Amino acid sequence: MKIKLDGFIVWKKYDYEKEGTFYFRSGEMEDRGYVTVMPYSMEVEVPDNFNPVPKQVAILEKQKAKVRADFNQRIAELNDQIGKLQALTFDEVKA
Repeated sequence: MKIKLDGFIVWKKYDYEKEGTFYFRSGEMEDRGYVTVMPYSMEVEVPDNFNPVPKQVAILEKQKAKVRADFNQRIAELNDQIGKLQALTFDEVKA
């Protein structure tokens, strides 16, 4: 199936680049440092059986794994702090 994409050809130069790069974006994005070159429309062929769901699920699974890893790391840090506190002994201070 053919779809029409309307947007803009924009240009941006990052500090690490010797020369800038041209991009196609849906908006002008001047607030993000892109220079608008010109509006542009194009037609592209998308497979008739295109199904975004598997890729969307893969993205969510990757995000879930990161959240789980971050959570487990934080739990380990808290457990470490708890263990250190429990290992301390305090003798009664005598005046």
